Amino acid sequence: MSGDANGDGREDLSVMYNYATGATSVFTFKGCTDGGFENTFRSWQALPGTW
Repeated sequence: MSGDANGDGREDLSVMYNYATGATSVFTFKGCTDGGFENTFRSWQALPGTW
C-alpha cells in the first residue's frame, strides 16, 4: 500500500508480512525528500492466531 501514512506530504510504502508462526506485521518505509526511503519500522503487529 502506498500513500502519506504519517501526514508529512511525502509518499510512504507499507507492506504486510505473515510469519511462519502465524504472527502478522505491517512494515512502513517513510518517504524521504530525495525520493528514497528511510529505514523501515514495524507499524503494526498481531500475535499468532489473532488476525
